[in-house]
Amino acid sequence: MKIFSSLDIYKKSCVRLKKGKFSDLKIFSKNPLKSFLFMLNNNMRIHIVDLNCVKNKNNCNFEIINKCVLINNLKKNSIIQLGGGLRNFKKINFFLKKINYIVISTLIFKKKSYFFKNKKIRFSIDFIKKNLFTEGWLKKDICFNKFNNFFNKKNKVLIVTDISFDGTLKGLKEENIKKIKMNFKKNNLILSGGVSSYKDINKSKRVGILGLIIGKSFYEKRIKICHIKD
Repeated sequence: MKIFSSLDIYKKSCVRLKKGKFSDLKIFSKNPLKSFLFMLNNNMRIHIVDLNCVKNKNNCNFEIINKCVLINNLKKNSIIQLGGGLRNFKKINFFLKKINYIVISTLIFKKKSYFFKNKKIRFSIDFIKKNLFTEGWLKKDICFNKFNNFFNKKNKVLIVTDISFDGTLKGLKEENIKKIKMNFKKNNLILSGGVSSYKDINKSKRVGILGLIIGKSFYEKRIKICHIKD
């Protein structure tokens, strides 16, 4: 089980959204670099999201994120994946040279062959019930069923988020994890949204999920980084 600690950055602060809503936001630190260093020093995999770019393409967090990447490359401690508003090919290529993985969502259906061939690019699927959302969870996109048929022809790491659970600490239901796994039989899955306890980690392991992204549970110390092992 590959566990990623989530570092969501908005207006130069470390935050968590609830159900993808910017109106329901909690600040956990006004020093994201300090949070990053804590994760780095504990040898955590780190999932970074630039929420400003998700919302309005504002690059105000670029300097912070680039500094995190440079520090990690010097120490070579952690596996980093970066997502959030990556809709510019110049920016994608810039970070592809520096970090382990890039996460895209809105751009998935543009230049598909390029994205499918590149093993450093992972796809993010954000959904509520049967509908997918793009453009920072603001735009309801294609039907979920059409999307999973598209991806079951490919072997790709998918990051799957149930937006209705994200930031809620509701916990994961094993039956729901199984349904998601069945929908993407040919893909390795990393789940995000609602992880609240060690039980959720064990449920996901039983179903055969590749990894989890954990945010609020780490910040509120429901799950302790020192207790996490692959």
